[in-house]
Amino acid sequence: MEPDRKAVSSTENPLRELLKGTLRSWIVESG
Repeated sequence: MEPDRKAVSSTENPLRELLKGTLRSWIVESG
């Protein structure tokens, strides 16, 4: 189960960054 948790964290890291980038783009376009 440890590797599974690590895999999820690894996948969440880039996904979170991508979401943050998209959100920032949205704010910039909206602002």
